[in-house]
Amino acid sequence: MAVPPETVIFFALSFFSLVCWVTLLTFPNLRKRMWPRYSFRPPPWRLVDVCGVWLALILLILLLNSVVQGTSTRRSNDDRRSVTTVARIHGDEKSTSAQRAHWAILLLSERPSVSTLLLVVISAGVLGPWVEEIVFRLFFQGWLHAQELRWRRLRNRLGRLGRNRMTGPGDEFAFLTCRPTLRRRGIPVGAMSVVMSASVFALLHARSTENVPDPETIRLILWARTLAYALFLAFFSVFISRRASSLWRQLGLSRTRIFPDVALGLGWFAAAALPIYGLQFFLSSIVPESIVVDPLTILIVGTILGVLYARTGRLLPSIAFHMSLNLTSLLLAWLLLHSQ
Repeated sequence: MAVPPETVIFFALSFFSLVCWVTLLTFPNLRKRMWPRYSFRPPPWRLVDVCGVWLALILLILLLNSVVQGTSTRRSNDDRRSVTTVARIHGDEKSTSAQRAHWAILLLSERPSVSTLLLVVISAGVLGPWVEEIVFRLFFQGWLHAQELRWRRLRNRLGRLGRNRMTGPGDEFAFLTCRPTLRRRGIPVGAMSVVMSASVFALLHARSTENVPDPETIRLILWARTLAYALFLAFFSVFISRRASSLWRQLGLSRTRIFPDVALGLGWFAAAALPIYGLQFFLSSIVPESIVVDPLTILIVGTILGVLYARTGRLLPSIAFHMSLNLTSLLLAWLLLHSQ
């Protein structure tokens, strides 16, 4: 009797995650490397830089989306489908479980060709993680983290000023009347920036199960995003080179940090892959089919990505984790589609 591919994939992920956790619990030095020393350096962003990057990316996507759709050939009526047609992917017209799948997965299910797979891999598996980490982590979280550090320094100065005023020549216990710092309260440095960036990251990945585009429209959207991502990365490289060439080190693109940073991101993915996919499967089984559960799991993913960036001060570990997650998800979807 043949074993279903999804069962093989589940046990393979379980074994891989179990080996990873046993290795971490066995070797203390490896655990220390997986939790690097805090070495965040605030990037020189202003709020106008953050808003400009977001606006430039949105305008690029909208512009190229209109250009690609305007220059494409006219779609035939056979390629158009309604929401009920989307549900026929799994053979049930009344079922809407297929509608909450990612649009890239829907495109692969409708047009499972090599060209479609390459388009999805390049757009969602390679370029997407780079652009999203630059926008969400390097600019947005980096700016939030810098503001948090400034607030901490201001708060410490005010605390020292108040302590000096309250402390007399023989008053040895006057410091007990001062309010404790965030560190004493148990809130680590950068926690607020991680939570805020992860929340925005999850909210922007929310989508509706209604008005799902047809395969041709999804293909055009992916083409537009791929071109927008490529142009954004080209403009970003020029911007970094002219603004501050030292920021290449904060990206992790230095000869001495590339392999350790990639290994750190892959190690975190190996430890978190099974819990993430398990939570996604559990939520999908208990939540109504009309609700997309991706933002809940993406919130956890965004938190992990934010912690990696906040601890190391470099972007490459988060990019390695993000790319591994997206490519693995696409591989699992491709295998499951071929098994069906």
